Amino acid sequence: MQSISQCNTTTCCEASNLLKLIIVIKLKKIQRPNPQKPTDPHKFYVTAENGGEITLEEMSQLISEKCTLTETDVLAALSALMLEMTKHLMNGKIVRFGTFGSF
Repeated sequence: MQSISQCNTTTCCEASNLLKLIIVIKLKKIQRPNPQKPTDPHKFYVTAENGGEITLEEMSQLISEKCTLTETDVLAALSALMLEMTKHLMNGKIVRFGTFGSF
């Protein structure tokens, strides 16, 4: 059996692209008290672990390196996207980004 990186057929390439869409979310367990019953034993909850941050400017630079848009053009497009998303979310709409997800 070949690994996906060694395969040269269309099907393997499509499978490879699908695998790139998988997102790993690191989780950690934390122990919290029940605020309504502080004397009860604490319970464990799962929460997403922060892996750092990236600014809008940094993201714009990285995107501009992968396409023909300038960093300024990417920043303008992302800023417009944020404004439009905010407007529609505040109006109670669901914003769908295909396989990326819904907000």
